[in-house]
Amino acid sequence: MTLPLTESQKQVVAMVRDFVRRDILPIAMEYEHAVRYNEKQERGRRELRR
Repeated sequence: MTLPLTESQKQVVAMVRDFVRRDILPIAMEYEHAVRYNEKQERGRRELRR
């Protein structure tokens, strides 16, 4: 059984989706092939982990 998300959880999901759409997807293929990371994206990912 899956419980519905709380408002706080919904906000986190929306924040992560926005981050991925804005900062990851536009250059994902380039980085996948180059095996390197952008510092701005890495900072954003670290902030999401807090």
